[in-house]
Amino acid sequence: MALAGNIVWWLTLGPLTSLFWFLAGCLMCLTVLGFPFGRAAFTMAKLNLAPFGKDVISTSELRKAKAVVADNTALEQGKIGLQAID
Repeated sequence: MALAGNIVWWLTLGPLTSLFWFLAGCLMCLTVLGFPFGRAAFTMAKLNLAPFGKDVISTSELRKAKAVVADNTALEQGKIGLQAID
């Protein structure tokens, strides 16, 4: 379903809205105060290219998810936790 939505989006307004976000980001990056907003506009431009099937989450949720993945990877590799003794 996400693929069908992205195709319809691309055929209608996707590239146009992405272009507008990109141009807005370029204008915002001309000033020091607008630079963080310009970076956010570039992210929105990228997201507007194929919006269906993607989730927008906060950075705190992203950090928590990365920590869980790192802990699980370390556990699987035997770097933390109990290890069996032969």
